[in-house]
Amino acid sequence: MHQIKTDNIWVQIGGELPALKDVSLFVRRDYCGAVNLFEGVTRNHDSGKQVTMLLYDSYDEMALHQCEKILDEAMQEFPAGAAAILHKTGRVPVGEVSMIVAVSTPHRKESTEAVLSIIKKIKKDVPIWKKEFFGGESEGAKWKGS
Repeated sequence: MHQIKTDNIWVQIGGELPALKDVSLFVRRDYCGAVNLFEGVTRNHDSGKQVTMLLYDSYDEMALHQCEKILDEAMQEFPAGAAAILHKTGRVPVGEVSMIVAVSTPHRKESTEAVLSIIKKIKKDVPIWKKEFFGGESEGAKWKGS
């Protein structure tokens, strides 16, 4: 597991994800009236095929610093009090959480926009890849971007 944790930014790549309550408490600030929490969960299908599991791999050090940069930018772009990106690597079965993004802001609109912006940038800029495993052995698996 690789981690950066300051007073207002928490990034974790790999390892087990903390409880959602702990992430919420980390981003919460007295001057922020909105806390927005997003969980990315492995779903059981993609493009009409049954998915049984995802396997995440990453360039850990680069992913860690890219996520830190994304949160620094979000803190400037939105009036965020604190923000977090936590992403598992390795096997993530159907129904399990692979990623948590959390942001606190004074108002709900900014927190929602911040989370959406952060997720978009993670998918575009962070070196994390996923391999989807499909139902039957004959269906196999395929690598995709995050």
